[in-house]
Amino acid sequence: MKKGIVVGIVGAILLIGVYVACRGVALDKEGRQYADAAIPAIASRWEVREFESRAYRPMTVTERAPMKALFRKYRKLGKLKTYYGSQGQATISVRAGTGIMISGSYTSRADFETGPAVINLTIIKVGNQWRISYINVSSDVFFR
Repeated sequence: MKKGIVVGIVGAILLIGVYVACRGVALDKEGRQYADAAIPAIASRWEVREFESRAYRPMTVTERAPMKALFRKYRKLGKLKTYYGSQGQATISVRAGTGIMISGSYTSRADFETGPAVINLTIIKVGNQWRISYINVSSDVFFR
């Protein structure tokens, strides 16, 4: 009897693992497609409005000024010349009280008029839509 229960529990865990793995592959693809559309759209002009239209939540008044300053810094890169696509993955996590959260972290390289940059993007799936929760750009251009 106990052996049957253990086998059943192990089987259920394996089935859940297979489902999550298959779903994870689909989410990786979805997240990468979103990142590969969002990053060039934002990096083409570095307009805060473009970021806000994809943001996880609306920015507060106190957040808007620092974000505008950050995007002014990013504009030093000049026009986007080549976007090389993103690499990363989506993750599924379960949190007590909030339930399942699907997020993704992606890194991409791009060439701009004044030099190369690395763009890090974190996204969260809200319902059926991916939204941006974090963006950061690193480049030697900012130190010149």
